[in-house]
Amino acid sequence: MIRADEAGGADELDSAPLAYENADFLNSPDGRLLRIMAEYQEPMARFRRERIQDTVVFFGSARFSCG
Repeated sequence: MIRADEAGGADELDSAPLAYENADFLNSPDGRLLRIMAEYQEPMARFRRERIQDTVVFFGSARFSCG
């Protein structure tokens, strides 16, 4: 295991961006899990704030016939 003082000092570690502020990480394949969780959690927070308890979602498609 490498100690902080062996890996370039504590200053380097202190200046590293936090994961949630690191756009390179968030946009990388490794950040995908966080992006998926955010797409679930953000609407849930909005529903709680607006006191929405139940929703109905319709899936489907429509086609127009030509001619």
